[in-house]
Amino acid sequence: MKLSLVFPPFYLEPMYNLPPLGVVNLATVISDPDRDVAIHDFALAIRRKELKMGKTIYGDCAEKLLQGDPDVVGFSAQCTTYPAVVQIARRVKAAKKGVRIILGGHNASFVDERTLSSFPWIDGVIRGEGEITFRELVEAYENDRDLSTVAGLTFRRGSEIVRNPQRDLIPDLNQLPIPDYSLVPSFSAYRDACGIPRSIAILEVGRGCPHSCVYCSESRLWRRRTRTFSVERLILEMRQLHETYGAECFLLAYDQFTAERTFVEEFCRKVVSSGLNRLPWYCI
Repeated sequence: MKLSLVFPPFYLEPMYNLPPLGVVNLATVISDPDRDVAIHDFALAIRRKELKMGKTIYGDCAEKLLQGDPDVVGFSAQCTTYPAVVQIARRVKAAKKGVRIILGGHNASFVDERTLSSFPWIDGVIRGEGEITFRELVEAYENDRDLSTVAGLTFRRGSEIVRNPQRDLIPDLNQLPIPDYSLVPSFSAYRDACGIPRSIAILEVGRGCPHSCVYCSESRLWRRRTRTFSVERLILEMRQLHETYGAECFLLAYDQFTAERTFVEEFCRKVVSSGLNRLPWYCI
């Protein structure tokens, strides 16, 4: 099976200048010798002048995707990129009727049924945490299984829109594999294309937020729960990102990183004892 995972085209100088971790995570969990998995980061393609801004951009993106003759195209959809996702998906489906178009991400998760009702060329939406759901969906496609068995999926069955039961959150994030960054251009390629001073890697420390701010989707997406990777796992990943992929700096991504003092102190001590304190890091 051929799968294309897409980060849509968008340009704003301070945004989208690192590899799309969510897409990399999905590609990593479905990696298999019998699958051909490709990642298309169209935000990077704009920066590298491989994709031109303008009225033909959606058609150009669709053409690039179709060159790989994919069986499944999965889009990472955010509020800023939703129009691009919808327009590119429409063009891909018009050119290849049998391709499955799947959306995921914050925005898609909250408007899943509305999306399928409005855009008949989209086949399904993965709601919330996507790694296990997407892997099971791919397996269902490969084995021609009933999609109603895939928790966390909203999909189209003829004229009917089916919303499967919610999937439980992954109880132990350490079960997830370390992201395989060999599937995207190097950190140095992003550094050079985006004009940032160092090769920066996102280090996902945890997921979730216990608060309920009305302007933010995080707490609702993660059901007001928080989970962290273990400090040992984080140190292992930092070392691999540095030694294998050339990361020179780390962006620690987790809304609640500084909420628990003992966790932060343990992390800092392990960074020092492992010798990784010569590498800069910052958190958001």
